[in-house]
Amino acid sequence: MKKIVTLFILLIMGNCGIKVFKTKWTKEIAPKKYTARFETNKGNFDLKVTRELSPKAADRFYQLVKHRYFDNAIFYRVNPGFAAQFGTSDSTKHQRWDAV
Repeated sequence: MKKIVTLFILLIMGNCGIKVFKTKWTKEIAPKKYTARFETNKGNFDLKVTRELSPKAADRFYQLVKHRYFDNAIFYRVNPGFAAQFGTSDSTKHQRWDAV
């Protein structure tokens, strides 16, 4: 029994370790213009980005999209024509709900 408890504790501790952040992909430069497609259960939408308007923000968004950060993200609320608020990149661990 003691071995099982020890194994269980080690298993839990192994999954709680700090993940090493890799900065290599944060150096990537976005194209001058690109389009990111978001596919949702309420319909798809495209986001057109022009790097010249905000180079650092365009680069960062490009990096996050390219490395699939937004996959399975939950959209909490959308104000058509204005803004969309969405959550964590690993939202498969959270309860899903549809906004009214």
